Amino acid sequence: MLGKMKKGVGLLLVCCMLLLITSNAVVAVEAQQLDLRAALTAYREFLVTPQTFEREWGNIYWDMGSILHAELVDFDNDGLPELFLIVEPNDDWAREIGQADLFVISYNGSPTIIYSMGLSSEGGQAWSAGLAYSSDGQVYFIHIAGGTGMYDIEERDYRALRNGEWVSILTTEIWSGWDSERQDFTLQHFYVNGIRVSEEQLNSSLATLGITRTREFRAWGHFDIPKSIQGLLSELDSKLVEPQQEATLVHDNNPINVTIDGQQVNFPVQQPTIVDGRTLVPVRGVFEALGFTVGWNNSTRTATLARSSHVVVITIDSDTFTTNGTSHTLDVPAQIIGGSTMLPIRAVVESVGYYIDWDAVTNTVIISRRP
Repeated sequence: MLGKMKKGVGLLLVCCMLLLITSNAVVAVEAQQLDLRAALTAYREFLVTPQTFEREWGNIYWDMGSILHAELVDFDNDGLPELFLIVEPNDDWAREIGQADLFVISYNGSPTIIYSMGLSSEGGQAWSAGLAYSSDGQVYFIHIAGGTGMYDIEERDYRALRNGEWVSILTTEIWSGWDSERQDFTLQHFYVNGIRVSEEQLNSSLATLGITRTREFRAWGHFDIPKSIQGLLSELDSKLVEPQQEATLVHDNNPINVTIDGQQVNFPVQQPTIVDGRTLVPVRGVFEALGFTVGWNNSTRTATLARSSHVVVITIDSDTFTTNGTSHTLDVPAQIIGGSTMLPIRAVVESVGYYIDWDAVTNTVIISRRP
């Protein structure tokens, strides 16, 4: 009898511990959602407010019209995204020589610049900055410098955010040369972290990062980067919907994966989930990976996906969408979950010419260009 009582007490203690752990987890998730909302609200205010940044040679001033590129990226994978900006200073001389500044801004109660770097294409020097995505979801910042004349030197500095500090994890150089008429290719030298290597060794070093996708923003003496500030503001507006407008999640213990031609799609804000027995996937993550531009109209609650010959229009709470003006039906209406536009992705993907399949063993949505 005493043994049964001990077992009963032990079982009760285990249940209480599990309940406490579950409660703490729920509180942690709710706190993170509040932090995310506060961060996105602060970023939006930061973007629309003129800013001054101190440099050794003088202050740099910019406003919303000076932002050449802006996007949210969770560099450190902590659930709170950083703000990635390329800014053209409001200075005629700086614009004439092709100068810009790159900023990475983090939220810690308020937007704080945690990394900055001047970019210049003066004297024929080209600059480029971008983001590289590794197979494990880590996001790297890349700075690329180049030149013109007898020799071109392309330097790539891959940096990762570690404990709030940007750390250089790999640098590469490629030296190329031509004759005085720039007709015949004469040399090509490869360097990794200052050591000359073969092309195969260079490729092997890059492969160690598991880079799967790289986006670069480049200028040659002038700026040809498309302004993306309005797109980011629309994205923020879509994420900052009131909590009562958001759908109720049905959590699955097994995460849902999405691949495109074998490459994993990463979702930094909201993961795919199951609602009413249907798998819903964030529209932005999938279609940006497919090369689409994603826009948002907060007044009509409409997402627009555009790429070359395809324009897709999706309206929240509607069970239909259009592709190039043709109406299609969704199994479940498009809805906002966790600030992201979510919907059953099959009909939309197939409407733009892709194939889709489901692997029940690995819980994976498989998207491909061919069956």
